[in-house]
Amino acid sequence: MALRIVSVFGATGLQGSAVANALLKDDTLTPRAIAGNPESEAALTLKARGVEVIKGDSRDKRWWALCAAARLSSRCATAIIFPLKAEGEGPNELVQGKNMVDAAKEAGVRFFILTSLPSLIEFSGGKYNNCPHFEQKAAVQKYLESSGLANASLHLGAFLEKVLKKTTTGFNVAMPNYGATAARQALTSVERDVLAATLALLENYTDSSKHISGKSYPIVDANMTYAELAATGKVQWPA
Repeated sequence: MALRIVSVFGATGLQGSAVANALLKDDTLTPRAIAGNPESEAALTLKARGVEVIKGDSRDKRWWALCAAARLSSRCATAIIFPLKAEGEGPNELVQGKNMVDAAKEAGVRFFILTSLPSLIEFSGGKYNNCPHFEQKAAVQKYLESSGLANASLHLGAFLEKVLKKTTTGFNVAMPNYGATAARQALTSVERDVLAATLALLENYTDSSKHISGKSYPIVDANMTYAELAATGKVQWPA
């Protein structure tokens, strides 16, 4: 059986590299890494494992058009983490996300997986209206859903791999400047559950009876305060 190629945008970041590593273990899927700097340490590590690495800068639509015309694949997975900027300050996540979608559409990609978030403005009826991290991702998702590409979006919480820093005796908890009784946080394991969800989507999106395309899938392992997370000591770490 011929290997099916999955182009991974942002393949040198936490999500992208984890997806690429998981695909390397699959018998029918193989990653193609798209990275802004193909000579970075992370990119060279992927190359050493036999992954093709292509230069692509999502801030510049000409790069994505070039990638789309020449090299993109039949399937596409993406992990989008970009600097937050307001409109007019330079290419923000909305601009970069649209460039990715346009490139994938030009290339004839069959399925596009996006990591996204819901709009807090819509969710709260306008009460929470200053969260560009949510709004830009939600806008990219809407653009993807209107593109005509078959697609699915994963809604993720804070990454456990960034919150929990493994030590020889346990874990250190790295957290933003929240108080001990701050609101509960949604937490997600990238290496375990995001990968499992991504692979499941790639294996099943062609089955029309499962109605996968155009849907959002929340991937949340826990919903607790950071104080509760630090106290529990029961978080399962990927092997």
